[in-house]
Amino acid sequence: WAGKHWVLRIDLDRIMHATKPTRTQVSLLAALDPYTMGFRRRARLLNHNLHDFVYDRSGNATSVALEDGRVAGVWDVSTRSEVRFFSFNTLTSAATDRIGSEFTRMGSFLTGMTLKVRWVDQMTPLTDRRAGWVLKPLHDA
Repeated sequence: WAGKHWVLRIDLDRIMHATKPTRTQVSLLAALDPYTMGFRRRARLLNHNLHDFVYDRSGNATSVALEDGRVAGVWDVSTRSEVRFFSFNTLTSAATDRIGSEFTRMGSFLTGMTLKVRWVDQMTPLTDRRAGWVLKPLHDA
């Protein structure tokens, strides 16, 4: 990022000596998560042409999967035993495997069951919908 930034000395030392993780980092974030909503400059999270799939007209963010800190797709629990995932087609095979593992962990935690993952190939942009669809982004898929 261009410009001046403030950071504590202890954090700067950690940043300057940080090493890149050896494997793909994957995280599942719920709708309205502070990570996706807390920054005005969202280009660091996703490409501009995908903005309408993650944010509604009010700027609310839906549930997303992150690959190394960037939005890789949108997810939604469709039934008690199934989760849907709309990929932005930027995933590596390692990330695809890790996302599947994260859905398995999430399903075990929330329901005590293994969730079936259904990959969907289309999604209506959130900006084309009424308010509230950030909570169920793939219910029409």
